Amino acid sequence: MTAKEYLSQARLLDARINAKIQQVAALNDLATHATATLTGMPRNPNRSESRMAEEVVKIVDLQGAHGYGRHRGGVRGGGAG
Repeated sequence: MTAKEYLSQARLLDARINAKIQQVAALNDLATHATATLTGMPRNPNRSESRMAEEVVKIVDLQGAHGYGRHRGGVRGGGAG
C-alpha cells in the first residue's frame, strides 16, 4: 500500500467516524428533547410504544459498536458525559 492509498483510506475512515459522532449527537439531542403528545386520536398499531427507548437503543448500539463512549469521553466530547 502506498502512502497516498494509506492516507486516502485514513481520510475515508475519519469521515465515517465523524459521521457516526454526529449521528450519536443528533440521537442524544432527540432523546433528551422527546416529549409525550397526548391526543384522543387512534394510534398506529404497528408503531412501537416508546420512541425515546428506540433512540436510546440506537445510541447505545452506536457507542458500543464503535467504542465511542469508552475512548472519547462521552457524546459531548469531554467530562463525564
